[in-house]
Amino acid sequence: GGVIEISRVTRDQRKYAQLIWRLHEVGAVSVPPRFRELQMEDDRPSLGGDTGVFRCCHPTENYKEVKAKLVLVSPPIPESKKTKVPDGICCIDFRDYAHIVHGTGTLESTFAYYLLRWQCPAGITNPWQRSSS
Repeated sequence: GGVIEISRVTRDQRKYAQLIWRLHEVGAVSVPPRFRELQMEDDRPSLGGDTGVFRCCHPTENYKEVKAKLVLVSPPIPESKKTKVPDGICCIDFRDYAHIVHGTGTLESTFAYYLLRWQCPAGITNPWQRSSS
């Protein structure tokens, strides 16, 4: 339910479409038939808004069987926007999460490296520059 709520208000709706489809595959979310007809390469694939397909996505009864804790890993959220995070979702910012996962494995350390790079807005530095973080 929390994932669907976030998907309806985020600017990264195509990313959430991928997650919702995976949840649909394990039976945790019901998606409308037109979900499969969306063209994700379109600028606006009709996901959000009052008429978008996310409005027709719903948790199934099976979602209770999916044992997962939903954690929103994001850039730091300003206090004014924290009220938009649905109840029951734990928020952690990129820097804190990177420090938790760094050193627990090769994939995790690589992920931590990029999380630290992603905390500033895209386009601030040239893509070939590497930070010392």
